[in-house]
Amino acid sequence: SLQPELPDLADLLGATEEDAQMLAAGLARMDPEEAAKEDGGISEQKFIEHMKVRYLCVAVVTVTSELEVGSNTVRKLEVNEVLDALGEATRESKSGLERVECKAQQDGAQGFVTIAGSGGTTYLEVYTPFMERVRAAEE
Repeated sequence: SLQPELPDLADLLGATEEDAQMLAAGLARMDPEEAAKEDGGISEQKFIEHMKVRYLCVAVVTVTSELEVGSNTVRKLEVNEVLDALGEATRESKSGLERVECKAQQDGAQGFVTIAGSGGTTYLEVYTPFMERVRAAEE
């Protein structure tokens, strides 16, 4: 298990026993498979999955084959597509735009995407596991 040796969260927050039980019940509803583990930890695979940086496409944008803006188009991303980051965001030298190499969860298309345009348009927002759960609950 990758569970760190840290003080109990309930103790740090001054939570009552009832608060701790409510927290445990909430966590169990979020991920029953992991909550059922005897030691309360999570598997290495699950930990790595949770630590991946993901993005949500919030405006239509082009995926390109290279970091440079204007390189070959792989395809267009549609709003609400989820992407797995394959590396850290990098500033493209000619345009000054911050771009990141990603893989689309929808079809596995891979390439570079602009995070935000020079005119202020945001194309990608960080997509957290919490946001993923909220989105799934709304569907």
